[in-house]
Amino acid sequence: MFSKSARREAAARPVGALSVVAAEARITGDVASPGELHVDGHVEGNIRCHTLVVGEAGTVCGDVVAEVATVHGTLTGRIDAESVSIARTAKVTGDIRHSILSVEAGARIDGRCCVNGPPAEEQGPLRLAVAGPN
Repeated sequence: MFSKSARREAAARPVGALSVVAAEARITGDVASPGELHVDGHVEGNIRCHTLVVGEAGTVCGDVVAEVATVHGTLTGRIDAESVSIARTAKVTGDIRHSILSVEAGARIDGRCCVNGPPAEEQGPLRLAVAGPN
């Protein structure tokens, strides 16, 4: 019925429509989109979407939950995404939780980066393991 390549192409397509916050636009409040969101303007609020792209002139002040997040502009808040790319022009202030992280030389990050999983505070104290004599 469908070839393997057709199934792969369908899987690679964005989940929903493209939404754009234009350079002169300012949004105050949370934003949710099932597809791709490009921010070239200003968003003050939390963002939940499949794919987020913050353009060089774009600013986001709020937490982000996405499958894929790419930042070229300014983001102040926590990022929780499967794949995160921080471009050389980016300024990120906040923690980043990721499975895949790419940071270009020149990017500025002020926060912690950790691989997806429970934060260190939730894991409890470390225990010392001592091996027996062999």
